Amino acid sequence: MSDDPLQAATVYGPEVIVSGLVPSLDAFIVASTGLEVTRRFLAVHDAASITEFYSLTGSTSGRHWPLVVDLFEARACFVSIWRGVAALPRLQALKGATQPCFAEPGTVRAGFWCDNPVANLLHVSDNDEIAREELRILESRLVGDTVPGSVDERLRLAEQPLNSGLYHFANAISSYAEAGLPLAQMERDRDAAKTAAILLNYLLDLSESVSRPLQRLTYAFLAGDSDFVRNNISHLGEISAWQRLMIDSAMHSNPLWMEKISTSPAFLSQRENRNRRAG
Repeated sequence: MSDDPLQAATVYGPEVIVSGLVPSLDAFIVASTGLEVTRRFLAVHDAASITEFYSLTGSTSGRHWPLVVDLFEARACFVSIWRGVAALPRLQALKGATQPCFAEPGTVRAGFWCDNPVANLLHVSDNDEIAREELRILESRLVGDTVPGSVDERLRLAEQPLNSGLYHFANAISSYAEAGLPLAQMERDRDAAKTAAILLNYLLDLSESVSRPLQRLTYAFLAGDSDFVRNNISHLGEISAWQRLMIDSAMHSNPLWMEKISTSPAFLSQRENRNRRAG
């Protein structure tokens, strides 16, 4: 990136591409900031480059860091250079907290089914100096340019909550109980807190009608007990590497969601209504 103060970059993680969210996320940023894209390209990290990238900000020490490497290694991410007044501060303000459950309403991570600190949709540089170093690393991993103002046809996928670990766990376990996944409700409202509440309700209800091993697995998943889930995940049947990665990622946020949502009036009302219908 040049020294132009009107320019700043975003990096959409692989989960944005997999979930088909590139067009919607683009539109959200444009509507929220008035910025425009001047350059776009796809990059593919290896373990060394993603570690170098996040080492610039000392972000490689968290417990979920190995999952970040798994997410980015050998998967495409999408880099955009945005231009406009106060581009970097605007993008920083729009990003939202690393933990989506703490993201302010109106930020990226408060929406788009975002529920964990690994697949949390986008990266924005801390400052201009770091941005230049980050762009150098990204350009060394460039695999193709795209046209500004348009979305590459490879990125026009149907939007699905494939970035949500709660969704993947619920989807995997749903075949063991007579309860349809509330996907239509989630598609109507992609608000992170609301969709987390929908899926927490679903999993708690489901835990009452599945076998004891699946019940224990569900409780461990919601409690963030990674060791238990990894040792017993075979109870879910065949799951893909992507599903496993998202489920692992969710366990770094599930206890926080449970604490936040289980005491909210909306969550308690949903539980009460479901229990009344069941009774």
